[in-house]
Amino acid sequence: THVTIANNMAEYYDGGGMYLFVSNPTLTNMIISGNTANGDGGGMHLFSNSDPTLTNVTIANNTAGLGGGMIINRFSHPTLTNITISNNTAIEYGGGMYISDGSNPTLTNVTISGNTAGFGGGGMGVDGTNSSTLTNSIIWNNNPESIYLFSGNEEPMITYSDIEGGWEGEGNIDADPQFIDPENDDYNLQEGSLCIDAGITIDDMEYCGDAPDMGAFEYITEDCVECGAALGDVNGDSQINILDLVQIANLIIEISTPYYECAADYTGDGEVNILDLVQIANYIIDN
Repeated sequence: THVTIANNMAEYYDGGGMYLFVSNPTLTNMIISGNTANGDGGGMHLFSNSDPTLTNVTIANNTAGLGGGMIINRFSHPTLTNITISNNTAIEYGGGMYISDGSNPTLTNVTISGNTAGFGGGGMGVDGTNSSTLTNSIIWNNNPESIYLFSGNEEPMITYSDIEGGWEGEGNIDADPQFIDPENDDYNLQEGSLCIDAGITIDDMEYCGDAPDMGAFEYITEDCVECGAALGDVNGDSQINILDLVQIANLIIEISTPYYECAADYTGDGEVNILDLVQIANYIIDN
């Protein structure tokens, strides 16, 4: 947990950040960023019956031939929950994600945004799959389109999700999700977003409000929990990093207020000031 895989290159093969072959790890609270594969899967390549479980993972700013963010192929069936796939690039198909060869991932509360592909499937390219599912998710602002479905392939089952350009399925919408600041990788939802309380409950998932939200990050109000985030994690992404430092600094100089203002007082002295920034910076360095 709390692992960053960044700025690696697979010069002669696939999986710039991570390559899984017949492997089923549990991966939680990770960042996979800035990696390159001359082959497939800039951030991650799941190959040949690999069924990992990914939770609270960010896959961003990776580049590959196919599947800029990740490629899932050869009968791999991963489970992805609370995943952000953003600003990845594919030379061919699947800027954010490429799914092929009988692979059927289960994606829940996933945000796929800002990805680019040279030919199709800026958000997602789908080829040779049978029963992939996408629920409570957002695919928005990808180029050239949200989803590219190769001819003759069965459509993924998408429900209770916000798909730019629209997608047939129960509970689906086509509306600007109103991210807080996507240009600076903040994919939390603004108050008033149509994605809030627009999802569906799966098993015993926890949520704030009348129903789960769409996307990787739940919109939290003070009525739900006392704070809702660990100390220092003011953006609520289950990671304590430079993004939290920036938001706390903005709070101190009164530029903006983070969603989890209550998590900003890291020292517990009742004030948010430079001492909190120093201690959180020390935490980041030590971890």
